[in-house]
Amino acid sequence: MWLRAVTGKTLFKFLLLVFLVGTFMVSGQPDYPQAVWNPAYKNNYTTSNREETYDIRWIIIHVAEGSYSGTISWFKNPQAKVSAHYVVKMDGSEITQMVRDKDVAWHAGNWAYNTHSIGIEIEGYVGVTRWPDSMYDALAKLVAWLAKKYKIEPVHPKGVAPANPESSTGIIGHNQVPDPNNPRLGGGKSHHSDPGSTFDWDKFMKLVRKYYYGSENVSQSTETPTDEGEGFNIYTILAIAGAFTGLAVILVIVYMLLKSK
Repeated sequence: MWLRAVTGKTLFKFLLLVFLVGTFMVSGQPDYPQAVWNPAYKNNYTTSNREETYDIRWIIIHVAEGSYSGTISWFKNPQAKVSAHYVVKMDGSEITQMVRDKDVAWHAGNWAYNTHSIGIEIEGYVGVTRWPDSMYDALAKLVAWLAKKYKIEPVHPKGVAPANPESSTGIIGHNQVPDPNNPRLGGGKSHHSDPGSTFDWDKFMKLVRKYYYGSENVSQSTETPTDEGEGFNIYTILAIAGAFTGLAVILVIVYMLLKSK
């Protein structure tokens, strides 16, 4: 009797530990498979459940006005009160996701556009930095992946975007986000000018369309999963294992409660 009780408690602790570890591993993974997950400070963005509460219709490109590591540190700072979903390194060798796609990052200077967009910061300085081809390539793969996933048109409209973000879709710079107080002006409420004159939109959009339409395949790990099971990887397995482990923990608890009566 004593041995069975000890075994039951040990089994319960073991299953609980497996469940917690599995849950942590799944929650610590980025949405974009080529990124690393490093979350922004919790009060620098708004928790949401987008695609149910808001459609994601825009991808907005920003220039960080600083370094890759400095931008990541800033978004983790409680005093920042700003964030973006992704940060891209100067040479494109690293991408960090800091806000979940489903959550609202504070990046556009226009709340309506925040709720309907993905914000991406690239390392560098407006009007100064000339980015290498490797950065454009990495950024284009990320943007094409997001555009396919959220059914965003792979187009770069000219001029200031519509006052109502739900009326259209596309890929724009921060300078094209309408001022919420005067929609004829761009750059959000603070009139930002990024990504600036040195950002090559023609080169970038050609790459986006190439990866979006598949004239050159993005690596298999960045393809959007399909109903046939593409993208069924270790993270999916961990999620399933975590769910089954959670059920097992519940059953063990119920069993132990019944035995104690």
